[in-house]
Amino acid sequence: WFQFIHSKTMDEKNKYTSQYRHTTLGTKLQEILGDYVSDEELSDELVDYMYALFDKCMTEELTKLKNKGSLGGDSKCYNNHMEDWKIEFNKCKMEFDKESLESDNLVIFSTKSTS
Repeated sequence: WFQFIHSKTMDEKNKYTSQYRHTTLGTKLQEILGDYVSDEELSDELVDYMYALFDKCMTEELTKLKNKGSLGGDSKCYNNHMEDWKIEFNKCKMEFDKESLESDNLVIFSTKSTS
């Protein structure tokens, strides 16, 4: 059963991107799986399968979202310090559904949730 699912998922592997592995959830998954591999509790093959499944699930679920937005512009500055982020844009455009907003300057501040 595992081999059937594994081969099917690995065949589909090229269809999905690994960009979500750099999210908080993806980073934690890599950290946890790395610990299991270090402790020799999981094989590299099983970890590859889990990454492929994660990529597939994230891609499929996020494409189901109805309210999608985009932000584009010239990135002026990006700073990260102790889970606080500051991103500055010049000449940016934000689009959400059918609405759009343009700005010469935009500064976004974000911090890690403590809940």
